Amino acid sequence: MIAETVSLGILSLPYALASIGFVPGVIFIISFGLMATYTGYVTYQVKMKHADITSFAHVLGLMFGKPGGRIGEVLQNLLLVFIMGAHINVFSVMMNTLTSHGLCTVVFMIIGAVVSFVVSMPRKFEANSKISIACKCLTVPFPQHQQHR
Repeated sequence: MIAETVSLGILSLPYALASIGFVPGVIFIISFGLMATYTGYVTYQVKMKHADITSFAHVLGLMFGKPGGRIGEVLQNLLLVFIMGAHINVFSVMMNTLTSHGLCTVVFMIIGAVVSFVVSMPRKFEANSKISIACKCLTVPFPQHQQHR
């Protein structure tokens, strides 16, 4: 999910740096990068300690029991819906900027929604692995760990 947030935020980076200035912008970028790195490290530690965890909803279930898990599922689904909405919005702005075509923004949003729907259709890990074959060279595998019994 961190990658989703960064991929959306990177498009507004030039405007943000122009607004607040170069030096404060670099300070913010480094600070947020360090926080993201620490968050990733903590997430990695939790995953190594509890190998059966597959989502943030499972973490909330582990922390707060079944009600926490249910709340986590709702929150995670809401996050995914809003991330997809942001992607569709960015797609429409990008198409308006690149094409200067007479189509309205709503049509570009519909096209973006259809593309996003088709790309996110595979629900099995096997299908996801085939789609993500282009990114295989960039992934870093988790080290093998022993399950504690």
